[in-house]
Parts: sequence; C-alpha cells; structure tokens
Amino acid sequence: MEGFCSLPAEIQIEIFSFLSLKHLATILSLNKSIHHLADSNTSFWHVVLRNYSKLIHPKSNTLEQQINQALSDVDQNVSSLNIEKYSTLLQEMIKTKKRNVEALTCEIEAITMKMKLFGEKMKQVEMEFTQLSMHAGQNELFEVRIELMKGMMQKINGEYQRIEQQAQELEIALERLNID
Repeated sequence: MEGFCSLPAEIQIEIFSFLSLKHLATILSLNKSIHHLADSNTSFWHVVLRNYSKLIHPKSNTLEQQINQALSDVDQNVSSLNIEKYSTLLQEMIKTKKRNVEALTCEIEAITMKMKLFGEKMKQVEMEFTQLSMHAGQNELFEVRIELMKGMMQKINGEYQRIEQQAQELEIALERLNID
C-alpha cells in the first residue's frame, strides 16, 4: 500500500471525521484532492457534526434533533451541499462549547474556594482539638468537647473529600471539552 492517498475515499473520509475541528483546516490544505474529497462529501460533514455535538453535549437531545434536521435537509437535496447549514450548526456548537467551558471553569473556581474554606476550618478545629487534648483528664467537660471535636473533624473531612471528588469530575469534564 502506497499510503493514505491510496486508501479508498470512504476510508479517508472516516479517518478525517474523527479528527478535531481545530485540525480541519490543516487537513483540507494537505492537497487539492483531499480538500475536494472532504469538502464535497456529505457523509464527512454528517460525522463531523455528530461527533462534535457528542463532544460538546453528550446528552443534548435538542442539539441532536437540530443536527438530524439539518442533515435530513441536506440528504433531500444531495446535489448541492448546503455548507451554510453546517457552518451555522458548527458555529452554534462552538458557542455552546465556550459557554460550557466558562460554566465549568466557574464551578471549578467555586469548588476550589470551598475546598480552601474547608481546609481552613479543618485547621482551626485541629488547633482547638490539640488545645483541648492538653487539658484532657482534668475535667469531664473537656472530654465531651474532645469527642464533639472529633465528630466535627470527621464531618468536615468527609465534606472536603466529597468536594474534592466533585472538583476532579468537573476538571475531567473540562478536559473533554478542550480536546480540540
């Protein structure tokens, strides 16, 4: 096999369709035959739109319906590839992606702030616990306060871990959006 150019057009299109939109311009500029092949192939644009919509909002039925409608419109008029519809949908998806990235970034910042506050609260409780522990045995009241402090520390630590897990999940979601 000579290389990529010797592959059948269907396989070339399928390979391109999984690449990021960021690299689309580079792909289309490789040579004129590749550009023409991708530019005029409706299945390529169908797959690009569907893949990008899944990346942006995997559970969005509205976006999927819009894409399906645009694709069925194109299928009915196969003789002319309506690039304007594709362009409009891609622009809307890119705007949605930017909004999603901004929202996730804000959520991550809020959770990071919460984690910082919980960390400070934990340090404060630990200091009080240490001070109370020094006086342990002197008074029954100190023993009760120590037990309460232990419970409070466990609760704060559990909440901190829950928030930390939530932050990690948001960062993973943000990473997925930043593929391209």
